[in-house]
Amino acid sequence: MIAPAAERMKAGHDITVNRARAKAMPGGDWAALDPVAQGRVTLLDVGGNAGHHGSQRVASAGWILAMVASKKWIP
Repeated sequence: MIAPAAERMKAGHDITVNRARAKAMPGGDWAALDPVAQGRVTLLDVGGNAGHHGSQRVASAGWILAMVASKKWIP
């Protein structure tokens, strides 16, 4: 994803934490909502074919939406 867009990247501009989020807990608001990943990126090793990958991604998104719906969450 990044390699084909290399010419669009901000060369010489380091990746930094947004000032508004500098003092936030790691994982931000999601740390409290997600007991498994605690707001961190999760890598899913699902194996199988492309259709299986898609169904697992949809299931994962549904799980995340259910967590949000079950909490009083204000971003």
